[in-house]
Amino acid sequence: MNKSSNTKESKVCLSLPALTPDEIKKEREKMGLSQFSFSVKYGIPINTLRAWEQGTRMPRAKNKNLLLKLFTT
Repeated sequence: MNKSSNTKESKVCLSLPALTPDEIKKEREKMGLSQFSFSVKYGIPINTLRAWEQGTRMPRAKNKNLLLKLFTT
């Protein structure tokens, strides 16, 4: 990914509502899914999901959009 793509993605991410690690975990649990089941069902590597829920990484724009769609329907 080049520098302009990173800048564009950063701007998109800033315009999306924030998702805290606790919200991600709570919403996943509300769906009745384990980390493993969620990662398989939605194609998100389990280590990535764990990092989001622990707050060591934040979802990029594409995944943040996916999470927001899943959590608001």
